[in-house]
Amino acid sequence: MSKPTTNSVEVTLLKQHTHKGVAYAKGDKISVRPDQKIWLVKEGVIAADAAATASTPEKEAK
Repeated sequence: MSKPTTNSVEVTLLKQHTHKGVAYAKGDKISVRPDQKIWLVKEGVIAADAAATASTPEKEAK
């Protein structure tokens, strides 16, 4: 698991991912910065949660 840093959040991977040169398997937990978390959600590497979706609002289709 990645070593936590200031302002880091722990996330669980939905699929294999390489973080800081280390390969992690589906289900592994890593610590990332909030901006990295947003990117990982967009890439489908981690699941979106209320905090992530609140920080990246999408336009409503009406």
